[in-house]
Amino acid sequence: MERSKLMDGSQQRQQASAPQDNVARYQQHTDRIDDHLSDAQAIIARTEATAQNINNNLADQRDQFMSVCINVDATREDTAETGMHLKKLKCKMASQIVFLYAVILGLIVVIIWRVISKFT
Repeated sequence: MERSKLMDGSQQRQQASAPQDNVARYQQHTDRIDDHLSDAQAIIARTEATAQNINNNLADQRDQFMSVCINVDATREDTAETGMHLKKLKCKMASQIVFLYAVILGLIVVIIWRVISKFT
């Protein structure tokens, strides 16, 4: 019988303290949720900053790529122009070589004619 009285007393104390415990547990739970929310907001802010940095880097790289494309196009034009100049120089060189051979042939003819005319 005493045991049942003791049990009833402890149950009444648990019921009396239960609302205070519930409030404390809810407060702790709310505090944890607030902490998680603050952490999540900090993560979101860091993620947004990282995304902005990535966007800036991509914009810079796009500008560099466009500059490189322009430089490549200019280099191709310069290369084509240089190729035309080289072809002109090659033709000029070939004509000068032909002219030099003609001069050499003319000198040989003059030398042979002078040698022949000397003995005759």
